[in-house]
Amino acid sequence: LRRNPVQGHVFFQVAERKDAFVKPLEAVRQQAAEQVRAQKGAQAAQETGQAALPTLKSGEDFKAFAARHTLFLKQAEFSAADANLGELGANRDFQRVALGLTPERSFGISVAEGKVYLLHLRKRAMPTGTEADKQRRAAAQAVEQELQQYYMNTELDRLKSAYHVELLVPELVTSA
Repeated sequence: LRRNPVQGHVFFQVAERKDAFVKPLEAVRQQAAEQVRAQKGAQAAQETGQAALPTLKSGEDFKAFAARHTLFLKQAEFSAADANLGELGANRDFQRVALGLTPERSFGISVAEGKVYLLHLRKRAMPTGTEADKQRRAAAQAVEQELQQYYMNTELDRLKSAYHVELLVPELVTSA
């Protein structure tokens, strides 16, 4: 039994069991070569990026470097509260590096899942006025909901351990 946030409680059952084995080299040669190529490519990309960091001074230097190395440039806007970064998904290292950039140190490198990201801080904006208040209220509401869920789960766990519950007609139980 596992709790899945999307599907609710999910039961797993072992359907088939296979003993461990080693595939012959010929069967995995191409896959291994692709993995080695990808690893070496990522390592070379990281070394190139690290070497370029001291030479990059402005956004124009960044664009020229990208053109010289045929890199894909993409602009993104996010905040520290964003857990998901669009196409990148939940990439904590990228977020840590990006949020650590300052106008004085506006370039950085993030490596995740075999991909190397060269980052450039264009501008940093802090919310003001009603926008800041709205974000504070949303953050406070999210924390309050998380605490409510935590206390609800704790109480449910306590009740489950104290009492035996048997569902006679599980179809009647609906999620609220």
